[in-house]
Amino acid sequence: HIDLNRLAWHAGESAVVGDVAAAAILRDAAESIKTTGPVSAAALCQRALELLPEPSPLRTELLSLRVRCLTLAALSQEAVDAGLLALAEMVVDRDN
Repeated sequence: HIDLNRLAWHAGESAVVGDVAAAAILRDAAESIKTTGPVSAAALCQRALELLPEPSPLRTELLSLRVRCLTLAALSQEAVDAGLLALAEMVVDRDN
């Protein structure tokens, strides 16, 4: 049995920009705790976003998950800011 949160912590600490596998682990960990620890889940999403190369198909998914986590955490302004960033990314992706 693998502790996903422990694995995510190690991945987040040791990964470098461009490590998409580490970003995916962080996404999975965030998804698993979004309702019980939405602030921590949002932080995992943010770290995963920092690891992604530009562009990355995982980016929009992580941005959307981060918005959901911030909404669950009742961090309204942060959720709005993250949502606007996610929408801007989606428009750029659509235009390319």
